[in-house]
Amino acid sequence: MTKDKNKDIINIEYNHLNLPKKVEFATQSMTGKYIEYVYDATGVKLEKRVQEENLSSLSYTYYQGAYIYEKSTFSSPLTLKFISQPEGYIEPDNQGGFDYIYQYKDHLGNIRLSYKDSDGNGSIDSNTEIVEENNYYPFGLKHKGYNNVVSGSEYKYETFNGKEIEESLGLNVYEMDWRQYDASIGRFNIIDPYAEFMYDQTPYHFSYNSPIYNSDPTGLCPNGDCSDIGDNMEGDATLSDGVTWVVSQGVWTRNDGMLDEVTVVTSSEESAESQTDENSNDDTNQSGTGLNIEIWGNSESDRLGTLNTDKGAPTLSIDSKNIAPTGNNSNLWGQKIWDLVNYLAFWKDRVSDDSDENSSKKIRLKNHQKISR
Repeated sequence: MTKDKNKDIINIEYNHLNLPKKVEFATQSMTGKYIEYVYDATGVKLEKRVQEENLSSLSYTYYQGAYIYEKSTFSSPLTLKFISQPEGYIEPDNQGGFDYIYQYKDHLGNIRLSYKDSDGNGSIDSNTEIVEENNYYPFGLKHKGYNNVVSGSEYKYETFNGKEIEESLGLNVYEMDWRQYDASIGRFNIIDPYAEFMYDQTPYHFSYNSPIYNSDPTGLCPNGDCSDIGDNMEGDATLSDGVTWVVSQGVWTRNDGMLDEVTVVTSSEESAESQTDENSNDDTNQSGTGLNIEIWGNSESDRLGTLNTDKGAPTLSIDSKNIAPTGNNSNLWGQKIWDLVNYLAFWKDRVSDDSDENSSKKIRLKNHQKISR
């Protein structure tokens, strides 16, 4: 996405990692209205700069590992705002000390409740020690009307799927690791870098379109597990636009009944009957030859079938164990046989009857070279 008229975004610039570098908004202000991001070489966000309308200076947010600093202008002092910790975060109490905020997460990693033991008595008073409550619709929009901060500062750096929500200038997206996610439409606004490995999904999908069962905090692989993406495990299958793709010999291969690649072997042999019955009117016997055609798959061991035209009565033999589709794609059986018949019929009609005795032809074809009879 490079612009969004609904949010008055007139331009988005991206860096070499396809991460947003600058988001510009429509404005009459001479200073402009935009958000800028700074990343390290691996795509980790280091800094955010926000230029609001009619303000003379930018505001800054710095991301230093677990530490988050802010300053309102370039010349103002740097202020520590939050420190992330495994059970939540820490914030300054403005009295020289720190408050420890603990978080309750649901099964998707969404931060649902933040609380602190202000009086140190080992229990939580729901009236005074609940810091923040968050409730979400499945795709990440927050419920309104009772989701307000109860006490303390709103913590925007861990929210839905445990990621920061970017609300500056009305941008309203979640900052996943590699892409920005717009919960209002349930889609990322950048193409999935792993789109070619998920043929059955739009490249903008979020959590396989099942956000109750899956999360997508990285913006790359649902549930943050990229371990099997691109592994091309033999037999893996997916369905895209009605076409089945399977991994065959480490490569995703179209498996919709079309034979990907075959070798056709033809041979002509003199008919014994034609030698003993010279007065026969049979066309094949008059030619004195019969035709044997074999068709082979991608290896030397997977013969798919044969066609014998001796005596003018073609006989088709299918080697079912080699042509049968894998998995649950039994509905492709008939199409593959019809595919095979087309191949054999094509070569039957094009091998000369007066071929030299014991002559043979061996031709390897790709599916796009296939010609029906």
